Amino acid sequence: MSDLPLHRTMQDDEIDRLKAQLKETEEKGRVLVGMCRDLKARVTELLTVCQAVQRDLLLRAEPDWDGSGQQVVNLSAGFWEELNRVIGKYDDTACKSFDALILRKQAEAVENYSAALGMWLKELPGKPCASFVEGVVSSSEQADRYAKRLRQQAAEAERAGGVE
Repeated sequence: MSDLPLHRTMQDDEIDRLKAQLKETEEKGRVLVGMCRDLKARVTELLTVCQAVQRDLLLRAEPDWDGSGQQVVNLSAGFWEELNRVIGKYDDTACKSFDALILRKQAEAVENYSAALGMWLKELPGKPCASFVEGVVSSSEQADRYAKRLRQQAAEAERAGGVE
C-alpha cells in the first residue's frame, strides 16, 4: 500500500483555501491592471483633447487692450489657468511655450502666402513685364525670409518658455 494518508488533513484544506484565494487575487490583479491601462489611455485621450482646445483658443487669442503685446484668451475667470495647469501636470512640454505655437502657425501662413505668389505668377496669362515679375519674386523672397525669422523666433521661444 501507499504511504499517502487516506483522509485530508486540516493543513491540506488550508493549502487549498489559500491556493483558491491566491488565484482569485491574481484574477483581481489582472482586472485592475486592465482598468489601469484603460484609465491611462483615457487620460491620454483627454489630454489630447485639452491640448487641441488650448491650441484652438491660442489661435483665436487677441492682443491685450493694455498695449503690452500679451495675447489674451477670452474665457471665464480661471478656466484658462486651470486648462494650462491640467495640461502641465501631465505634459510639461505643452506648457513651455504657447507663443512658439503661434509663431509657427504664423510662419506656416507666410510660407503658404509665398507659395501662392509663386503659383499665381506661373498661372498668369501672357508674358508679364520683367519689373512686375521681379516685384512678385522679391515679395515671395521677403515672405520666405520673414517665415524663416518667425520659425527661428518660435525655436527661441520654445527654448526660453515664451516670446522675448
